[in-house]
Amino acid sequence: MKYDYLGSPQSDPAKPWRWRPWLEVQFIGEHGKKLKTVGLVDSGADEILLDEKLAPVLGVDLEKCEHGTTMGIGGEQQHFRRTILDLLVKHMEEPIRVPVCFTKLSVACLLGQEGFFDDYKVRFERDHKTFELVPVKKSGKV
Repeated sequence: MKYDYLGSPQSDPAKPWRWRPWLEVQFIGEHGKKLKTVGLVDSGADEILLDEKLAPVLGVDLEKCEHGTTMGIGGEQQHFRRTILDLLVKHMEEPIRVPVCFTKLSVACLLGQEGFFDDYKVRFERDHKTFELVPVKKSGKV
């Protein structure tokens, strides 16, 4: 399935818009609680990351989640809490089970390598402002 990059203005209105591979997704948490958001498809992110403020919306008790640390893009350690959620991608029929790390983010969601890139073959076509997702057939799940 092909998706269009989404544009956003920069702080300086004289500069051109930035085009990025944002994707509409829905996370399904405890007791069927759902969260629709857009996530940045980010090949540089190791994990699927959600801003920690969204955990209560999904019924996730962060104190009961696995604790860990990861390296942020600036080189600093960042703490996270990991759990397993269902993820439904826009225009895809079936949700996938993925590990999700809750941490402090400046965006709502990053769709990173573990989980997302494991379940979808991703092809970026920046010159056309599109990207393509193809489900990967796997024998085992998370």
